[in-house]
Amino acid sequence: MKKFFFYIGGVINLLLVFLHLMFFKIQNWSETLKCLSEDNRSIMYCLNLHCSVLLILFVYLSFFYNIKLLKSGLGRLLTGFIAFFYLQRAVEDIYFWGIDPAIFSVCIITGLMYTYLCFSKTPE
Repeated sequence: MKKFFFYIGGVINLLLVFLHLMFFKIQNWSETLKCLSEDNRSIMYCLNLHCSVLLILFVYLSFFYNIKLLKSGLGRLLTGFIAFFYLQRAVEDIYFWGIDPAIFSVCIITGLMYTYLCFSKTPE
């Protein structure tokens, strides 16, 4: 069951990688970010790319190191960080945009799933 949760998390993270990599086109950043200074526009691009890289790490850990994450303190810390990442994003959704049901639900469910994995008693 725990491996299944990691695989579900890996798929969600992979889908979010693709979404983040498409933000440039979807959000029409070449036009919509023109109101920002060159520095702030660059920061938006950099932060989005760095978020994508972090999500790729979550994908890799979830698919290839799933049970190993639960067998060490560092692994549990990383699993807890992934949970915190998604739960924080859910709170940010409320604060900055109100509640978008799709984004909020994905973040809460993913965060709670990784929280369960982080605090589960047995690795397997």
